[in-house]
Order: sequence, then C-alpha cells, then structure tokens
Amino acid sequence: MSHANKALFTKQAMYHALKKLITTKSINKITIKDITDTCGLNRQTFYYHFKDIYDLLEWSFQVQAVASPRALIVDEHRRA
Repeated sequence: MSHANKALFTKQAMYHALKKLITTKSINKITIKDITDTCGLNRQTFYYHFKDIYDLLEWSFQVQAVASPRALIVDEHRRA
C-alpha cells in the first residue's frame, strides 16, 4: 500500500470514528482522544494529519464534495 493510500485509509478511519461519536455526543464534547481511542490510532497520528477536529470535518466535507459529483457522473454513464 502506498503512503498516499495509507494516509487516506487513516483519515477515513478517523472520520468514521468521529461520525460514530457524533451519534452519542455533541461535537464540542468530543475530544481527540475519543476519536483516536475509537479508531485505534494514537493522538500523534491524528495531529500528523489534522490540526483539530474541525480540520477533520473540513477534510471530510471536501472529500464528499468531490465524490458526490463523480458518483453522479458514474451513475449517468451506467444509465446510458
């Protein structure tokens, strides 16, 4: 697995952990430790990729914004 793929996998793991935590806590009560404990990573790894929880959220919004139009394009090609 390339470094870029590992980084993406790690970021996605942290995002999914945050998503899971949001179902039980408000965003302002979630800590970096909560996220890293949930996904089995350490705080140093979190800070390697993100400066704070809001940076993680921003990254996830950017990824989703790029992925959504691509999904629509693929869906349109499947229908054709």
